[in-house]
Amino acid sequence: MATAPVGDSVDIEQVSSETEDVQIDDQSTEYDISIYPSDFTLQGLYDKWRSGSIRLPEFQRKYIWNRQKASRLVESFLLGLPVPSIFLYQERDTAHQLVIDGHQRLFSVFYYFEGNFSNGMPFRLTKDIHQRWQNRSFEELEDQDKLKLQDSVLRATVVRQLHPNDDTSIFHIFERLNTANTPLTSQEIRNCIYHGNFNKLLNEINQYMPSWRKIVGKENPDARQRDVELILRILALSQEVQNYKKPMKDFLNSFMDRNRMLDDSKLIEYRNLFRHVTEKIVEHLGPKPFHIHSGLNASVLDSVSVAFTKHLDDIPEDIEERYNLLVENIDFRSRTTTGTTDVKIVHERMKIAERDLFNSPAK
Repeated sequence: MATAPVGDSVDIEQVSSETEDVQIDDQSTEYDISIYPSDFTLQGLYDKWRSGSIRLPEFQRKYIWNRQKASRLVESFLLGLPVPSIFLYQERDTAHQLVIDGHQRLFSVFYYFEGNFSNGMPFRLTKDIHQRWQNRSFEELEDQDKLKLQDSVLRATVVRQLHPNDDTSIFHIFERLNTANTPLTSQEIRNCIYHGNFNKLLNEINQYMPSWRKIVGKENPDARQRDVELILRILALSQEVQNYKKPMKDFLNSFMDRNRMLDDSKLIEYRNLFRHVTEKIVEHLGPKPFHIHSGLNASVLDSVSVAFTKHLDDIPEDIEERYNLLVENIDFRSRTTTGTTDVKIVHERMKIAERDLFNSPAK
């Protein structure tokens, strides 16, 4: 998939309840976690990465170390000096290990073994290290040094969730480790850990679906993936609003986790549903219809979009007038500006939107 242009920041209305939801740690789930140290040789880690059993998240901080820093790391191994451990999460179904912390260290070694950095630049060790290895690529090392490097040990802390019978703890582990510099958004974390067909679909929709970009009001995807999270929110609520539990953050995590490896028929179904809904919304309500006050209101977006999913074939001729009345409805307005992730509020605004837009009686 081509890389999307980035740089646009989607204008999303700042609602206090939405901000608070992101900060909630769900205390209702207690985890039984196995944590154990494991010593891997560098060659063993490299082989596991080449085979796919160690995986870097699809979205990760880019490799940012310069050649000098990477060379100093390699030199540390050659000198037998200690190197900080890495952090791996072992997935339940595949037993594959996801790199949670240690990306820069691991890939400095992998790139040195391969002879090139990811940008194609040859990786020779710099001049400021021990003279024995200065300016040498891996292939140019003496055989004994090659063997020493390959057999050098890097300790990993491996985490595996024992209970509940899923991998839901990985989001919280990643979130808590993600404290340095600029923290990742919730959707950036999901993009890291819930890899698979569904994640790819969300990103493809976000980049390539014109009707969605018109609703968002920006030509290019949001650099922090907040628009991707809105797509996930619409699909999750349209499919499982009856099972919604607060916080919204964890509801979206669970939906994305369960759908991560959808088959082609379900992917096509979701893509077509989202396309039809967004095309109908733009056709009848125009571009940027959910920018009510200071930006796009996520709660108005999700309730109206879910209502449209149920009535694609019976849209009233006066739907635009009905929508204008809906957003002025005091009851609806209160439920899209206050407590917007509370279970009762979510269900109430869905019912009001469907009733006022499509004359569907509230159940």
